[in-house]
Amino acid sequence: MEILFLFGPALLASIFSAGAMSALGPHLILRQLSFQLFSVHQWLMFLALILSLWIEEPSVLKIVVLAAGFLPSYWIFKMPLKNRELFLILLYLLGLSSNLLVVRFFSELEIHFTRGFFGDPALVSTASAWGLLILAVGVFAFLMFSKDRLLKMGFEMTTFSFQQDKSSLEKKFKLLLTLVLMIFLLEWGFLFCLASLFLPAIVLSSKSTTWFRFQTQVVIAAFLGCFLGFSTSIVLENIAATPAIVMGLFLSALMLQLKKSSSH
Repeated sequence: MEILFLFGPALLASIFSAGAMSALGPHLILRQLSFQLFSVHQWLMFLALILSLWIEEPSVLKIVVLAAGFLPSYWIFKMPLKNRELFLILLYLLGLSSNLLVVRFFSELEIHFTRGFFGDPALVSTASAWGLLILAVGVFAFLMFSKDRLLKMGFEMTTFSFQQDKSSLEKKFKLLLTLVLMIFLLEWGFLFCLASLFLPAIVLSSKSTTWFRFQTQVVIAAFLGCFLGFSTSIVLENIAATPAIVMGLFLSALMLQLKKSSSH
């Protein structure tokens, strides 16, 4: 119990962050923005690796990376649909190769590269945890107040190929999406974010009666899965937190899906 209390802020922040990303995930899938996460992550990793050669303070490094990487990352998320996938694949390959070359020449950066991919929720500071918790609650509030209009615009852009930044709300959503995912990627790591965004939505995608019910089930699966995985990694010290959380997300979503199927 003392151990859980010690990691309380990080545990609480990870649960709400996973829930917030799971609520964002279906909107990304609807807008065909899933692969952007891969390219943005490689871009942020490259910036973080290069800048870490001169900036040793982690909090300062993250602020500088956010400032330097925001506009390019926002541009990646607002790219037009035409030929987008091929360009994103090219960008991802170039980014990954560049990062591997940097790590090869500066071996001391390998730990930054590894943590940027896997993350380690247990190492998040108390101050960062409370900040991430507030950010996650803000994401929930934005999605709650804008859910109907965001859903309508997502379907219109996918079905009728409307201009993606036609409305001010869509622009705000892309700006929020860019900033939130950049912060979460830097704090939680790529694997945690990828699993939280898409794993519950993929497992629970069938047989949902309404969008609201689907979103609710996805968030519940994220809450339960993150709590299960993080708590397991705290109690069993040999188990890494992020892989345990990924498995927890999958099992929680699978149990909800099986329960949903048995009720029909």
